Amino acid sequence: MRLGLRANLAQFSLLVAVNALVGGMLGQERTVLPLLAEREFHLGAYTAALTFILAFGLAKAGDRGMTAPARCPR
Repeated sequence: MRLGLRANLAQFSLLVAVNALVGGMLGQERTVLPLLAEREFHLGAYTAALTFILAFGLAKAGDRGMTAPARCPR
């Protein structure tokens, strides 16, 4: 096992990139989504955020439901 940042630079770089992308997505969700929801769908910021969370939760539940048999073989 190799320890240290230099020895695991590729894995650390991937972790930094993923965190940057997730942070960017959250930033867009908090700034762009309420404006888009209000202009296009005439929804308030609270309703838009709730809709986003609901859609994300349903997509994640569907993904977990479809991949559960592959993760937990009997």
